[in-house]
Amino acid sequence: MIRAATSADLPRLLEIYAPYVSEETASFEYDPPSLQAFEERFERITAFYPWLVLEEEGMLKGYAYLSRAFERKAYRFLADLSVYIERSEVGKGYGRALVSAIEEIAKRQHICALYAIITAENKGSISFHERMGFSHVATLPDCGYKFGRWLSVVWYEKRLSFGEPQELIAYRDLP
Repeated sequence: MIRAATSADLPRLLEIYAPYVSEETASFEYDPPSLQAFEERFERITAFYPWLVLEEEGMLKGYAYLSRAFERKAYRFLADLSVYIERSEVGKGYGRALVSAIEEIAKRQHICALYAIITAENKGSISFHERMGFSHVATLPDCGYKFGRWLSVVWYEKRLSFGEPQELIAYRDLP
């Protein structure tokens, strides 16, 4: 079941996210955020964008959310996509289900393009995004420093609409 995340989900979502921070280069954060910082992030993001969870048999297996891609007003029709799946559950289709659901919401919000910024060595995530219809648009070489080494990122894009954009609708205001 895919549903909107609630603040009650955040401790479990932080458990899912923490290894991506402390053990991998999938996130450029150095330390997992505190629960309070994670709650603040959740509140800031969900003021406008969706944050979804995938639940199976009462257990949260992963989550995805959209966030603002850039600060300037001209960029408002774009969103940054983040997806995190419990590491032991990767490859079971949860990411595909979450991204498909969030794309449909993004279209209803009139978001025109989604971006995924992925560590270049994260071949699994790159392959996943390509299967989901994202295209490589840029490589930023050696732009992040973590675990004692420089890391490149690749930028992927998926266009959801073209032409004159419609006014955006906050997730909470969708019919």
